[in-house]
Amino acid sequence: PMGYVRLIAIVSVDGISRNEVRLSGWVDVFGPALCSVRSMQKGEIIEKSDVYLARKNISRMSSSILTDKSMAVGLVLKNNLNENASLKEWMLKRNPTIDRGDRVTILAELGGLKVTVPGKTLAKGFVGDVIRVQNSMSRKNIFARIIDNATVAVEF
Repeated sequence: PMGYVRLIAIVSVDGISRNEVRLSGWVDVFGPALCSVRSMQKGEIIEKSDVYLARKNISRMSSSILTDKSMAVGLVLKNNLNENASLKEWMLKRNPTIDRGDRVTILAELGGLKVTVPGKTLAKGFVGDVIRVQNSMSRKNIFARIIDNATVAVEF
């Protein structure tokens, strides 16, 4: 149990139940919490050196508290963050691999044939996402899967 709890204690004498006592109170639980090394600004990308694990009273924190560096490294802050503040899931977002308007290489492969053309992204997205891309040569809009920050692939 963690946080505010209610329980009933049974008082027994020589193995015979004599009375029940109702109790309530706050149970503190200490565990790892990911904290900021320094004050950080909205939009900054979290690096390993920006965070550390500290033993904190997690019973009064939300369940969205982060407990491992890998849960935050590479993510972007949604808000400003004070030094030694505990990080929570809702404070961070993924950094898009590709932004709208980025120049990319459109890759099309079929069997042993490989064709590449320049293109421009029409949406932002992450690796694995399918987004709209404009073929710079034909000016046609197509859908392609994001491979990395400079390449998208057309799927047949």
